Amino acid sequence: MTKVSGQIVIDAPAEKVWEVLADFGGVYKWAPGVAESHSTSSSNSGVDAARHCDVPGFGGIEEFITEWNEGVGFSYKVEPFGMIDESSSTWKITPQGDKTLVYTELNVNMRFGLFGSIMERLVVRRKIENGTRNALAGLKQHVMTGELIGSDFRAPVAA
Repeated sequence: MTKVSGQIVIDAPAEKVWEVLADFGGVYKWAPGVAESHSTSSSNSGVDAARHCDVPGFGGIEEFITEWNEGVGFSYKVEPFGMIDESSSTWKITPQGDKTLVYTELNVNMRFGLFGSIMERLVVRRKIENGTRNALAGLKQHVMTGELIGSDFRAPVAA
C-alpha cells in the first residue's frame, strides 16, 4: 500500500478554507488533476455525499465521503478503477491564528499482485506525490485568489 501525505499553510482563516473544501462536488475548482467534477448524491457534504471526477489519464472516478467532521475535515473512499484496487483520502484543517494548516493523506492499494507492486514503486507513487503537492498548492491558490485552477497548474518548486 502506498501512503502519501502533505500539508500546507494557507494565509486565510479556517472558515474560508473549509468553505472551499466542504464543497465536495466542486473539487475541480482547485485540484489541477481534476478536469471536471460534480455531486452525484442529494447532498454535497456530509457522510454518504458522493461525487464524480473526470481525471485525464484515469477517466471517470467515483468518490464518496465516509467520515465528516464539520469545520474540521473529512475522509472519502474511491471506487476501484484501472490498476487501483482500494484508495482513500483524508483532509483536515487546523486554525493557526489568522492562517490555516491543511493536511491531507492518500492511501492507495494496487491490483495485479507483483506487477501492481512494481508499477506502484516505479510510477504510481511519484504521480501521487506530485498530485498531492499540486492539489495542496492549487487549494491555496484558489482560496487566496478565487481563481479556478486549471490542469496546467503546478506547485511552485521550493528554492
